[in-house]
Amino acid sequence: MGRRGREYNPGPESRDKNSDKSSTMPDTVVIAGAGQAAAQAIISLRHGGFAGDIVLAGEEPYLPYQRPPLSKKFLAGEMELERLYLRPESFYADNRIDVRLGTRVERIDRSAKTVRMDGRDQPYDRLVLATGSHVRRVPIPGADSPEVHYVRTIDDVLGIQAGFRPGRRMVVVGGGYIGLETAAVAVKAGLDVTVVEIGDRVMARVVAPPISRFYLKAHQDAGVKFCLECGVTEIRRAPGGGVHVICTTGAELPADIIVVGVGILPTTRLAEEAGLKCSNGVIVDEFCRTSDPHIYAAGDCTNHPNSLLGRRLRLESVHNATEQGKTAALSILGRPEAYAQVPWFWSDQYDLKLQMTGMAENYTAMVIRGEPDTRSFSAFYFVGEQLIAVHAINMAREFMLSKKLIAEGARLDTTAVADTTRPFKEIAESAGPGSGGASPGRRGGSARASPHPHRRSGFSRDLPSVLRQRRVRAAGDFLPGSKTSPTREEVPGRTDPWQHGRSRLKPLLRESPYGSEARCRRRSPVNSAGRRGSGTNSSRKPPCRPTKAPVPLSRVGVPRPGIGGSG
Repeated sequence: MGRRGREYNPGPESRDKNSDKSSTMPDTVVIAGAGQAAAQAIISLRHGGFAGDIVLAGEEPYLPYQRPPLSKKFLAGEMELERLYLRPESFYADNRIDVRLGTRVERIDRSAKTVRMDGRDQPYDRLVLATGSHVRRVPIPGADSPEVHYVRTIDDVLGIQAGFRPGRRMVVVGGGYIGLETAAVAVKAGLDVTVVEIGDRVMARVVAPPISRFYLKAHQDAGVKFCLECGVTEIRRAPGGGVHVICTTGAELPADIIVVGVGILPTTRLAEEAGLKCSNGVIVDEFCRTSDPHIYAAGDCTNHPNSLLGRRLRLESVHNATEQGKTAALSILGRPEAYAQVPWFWSDQYDLKLQMTGMAENYTAMVIRGEPDTRSFSAFYFVGEQLIAVHAINMAREFMLSKKLIAEGARLDTTAVADTTRPFKEIAESAGPGSGGASPGRRGGSARASPHPHRRSGFSRDLPSVLRQRRVRAAGDFLPGSKTSPTREEVPGRTDPWQHGRSRLKPLLRESPYGSEARCRRRSPVNSAGRRGSGTNSSRKPPCRPTKAPVPLSRVGVPRPGIGGSG
């Protein structure tokens, strides 16, 4: 039932050098799921020249929205619902997107190339599974009590907010990102908060013990109580109202609200029932293709390969969902680009911004830069001298520069990293050349060959590629229907320093061999068509033009199963 596709020849601005000029563009793309990956797939498809039908089916009654603010500003009542949306309703109308909210895709008929929803069959030429993930529920007696809440959807948070009143008792089950972010908001709102964690420290799955100790103290100073190495066996209703959380230690914690944050699981029901290969997620290749050539998958639900890490993994992050949404769209457009990037995440708790990049696994050394007592420090993880990950607390510069260093497999003097009298930019510029990317699974510091052989090693010498990347990204991230670019606060997924905020690039631009900061500032902005230049300035060539071809769209590159964080 798949209809014959139209012959499609991409124009000179969108044609990839590796694309086939006689490639066939599909007529209809159906996207199952309405989250970050789905929204980005739509954006990239339309920007890439796809003129066919796009059907978006989401089970929730809301347009695609950001999830990270749910446990932060939205829970605190500091962000309105409309600001959660990745694009306004007008965007979907202007770009002819058939949006079907409150719609569950029931099954996939691969032989007929249809999906069943709304009681009828919807044909597709290409199908994108962007089904995301769902919360892991606690299988204990009383878990279905109305006092028990999870933090995954807008409705979940609205249910928690209904009981947000000073003096009420909240028990948070789980000491990970979601649990601690919720605890931080609740204690600031005047609630009596207790966190129950089965491990011996908080955020143990993703951070080193020094950072766990720091965050434990920060929460305790704010008034949060902790029960570590403590599980939950039952939620029992109290005679006088409310419930009691029964712990493995024998303690009984009275609660008016219980928030459970013990992880999420990939949503793979559709893929499994359709016979697609699944194992800790939907199995895809580096181009987001599943075991069916007409079906793609992107976001939290995927188990994908990473050439920089040399293994498969599943990630739970805005960055991964966004980039895989782009990758799936490019594959559908006939211009596939392999996805392999440095992963990054973030978490906001109180005035503390934790920003993480790379994978802190199998490290042989860890160096602390800064003093935890100042509430501003970073943990650098090494294999030998090769930097593989950084966790920065209120140290944005170290985080931003480290992403580039990790992508290049750079080698640093660990003694110099710990020396806060030296600017980190100076240390980054003196980094030893890497061979293309971090490989934390390999002890001894050997790095894999770079998937981008045209790039030069070394931090400061490779700045032109960063500028090229920033220019290409700018063209791909905005579309007609979005009259102004969202702020970083509104779209946490766009906190990449190379695409957001010229002020952060000033120190680097001044030293760029491609021109001064003043020349770079004269570049014309991206217009509504996604091209630089507008009006009388449309013919002006951008200064700082590199001599090499631009880096392919959004391919600066590193993100264990289900690794992820709040962002």
